[in-house]
Amino acid sequence: MVATVAKRIRGGVRVHGIRIDAPSSLLGCRLMSQQQQQQQQQQQRSAAGRDFKKASLENNRNADDHHKIQTRVDAKDIAAKPIASECLVRPTLNSDWQVITKDHFKVIPIPKGWEQELEKLQKRIDVRFNDTTHLKCALTHHGAFTHNQVAGEVPAHRLSNRSLEFLGDSILSMAVASYLFQAQPLHQEGQLTQSKSALVNNQTLSKVCVNDLQIHKLILVASDYSLARQSSKSRYVKGRTTIQSGAVESLIAAVYLDKGLETALAFVNTKILPHAIKYATHETVWEPVGALQTLLQANGYGHPVYKHHPAPLNSVVFNVSLVVKGESA
Repeated sequence: MVATVAKRIRGGVRVHGIRIDAPSSLLGCRLMSQQQQQQQQQQQRSAAGRDFKKASLENNRNADDHHKIQTRVDAKDIAAKPIASECLVRPTLNSDWQVITKDHFKVIPIPKGWEQELEKLQKRIDVRFNDTTHLKCALTHHGAFTHNQVAGEVPAHRLSNRSLEFLGDSILSMAVASYLFQAQPLHQEGQLTQSKSALVNNQTLSKVCVNDLQIHKLILVASDYSLARQSSKSRYVKGRTTIQSGAVESLIAAVYLDKGLETALAFVNTKILPHAIKYATHETVWEPVGALQTLLQANGYGHPVYKHHPAPLNSVVFNVSLVVKGESA
């Protein structure tokens, strides 16, 4: 077959749209063909990126409206309708928030063996999920959507762990605050705040994620940002730490949504807090956000307000402004 192709080349033909005249070589033909393939692949990746960007904008159009910088919170943003108190303890009693189903995960490339590893995880943390969709969302970073077109009706922030991270952070803070309040009755609020910050910061939770829960290799991320790959680049290390700590908070939220508040608090108290205490007491942790808050309050400036400026879904750079007494810092 090679001889036949070579003969055609010597005679001068057009191969894959390329004019090849004698004395062009077979190697030259192959190189040009490879270049065409690379160009075609690049065009496909670019097209996929444009499709994703378009889908992401469509998915987050409503959310972006709420992310716009506002001087006040409108009633429509928080007063939708009353929710029964028992639903706050057992969210499964309310179906309105359950907008993601297992079928939505068909758009995400699932690694081989991921489902089996999730089974092992449930045994390891002593939590058996009634609906594993919550667990899957908790371990899906929004970067996993980079090369997929998400259907317009699917809220990307719910399919990934972005909203779960918000919810889990609050549950974790409440559990740790209650623990410190009961464990340290002589500590003042400043000491309690500093201790809580040391227990729930990204560095501490990242260690819990990797060393204790061992979920870091189960987090679905962008293909070029594998958490199993080691890198010394500061941006990569910081991003990896943030993703890992966010997964811990999201897992707490998933337990809460599936099993209720009591189980979620027990999960924090037995599977996270003991390890967080170990890491927090072995390292000196400086939390600049907490230090700034303490300084402002001590000088009568009140609580600082942070405003997040919208950014692309897969952006590694985020813009945040600090507002103190109505003025941006």
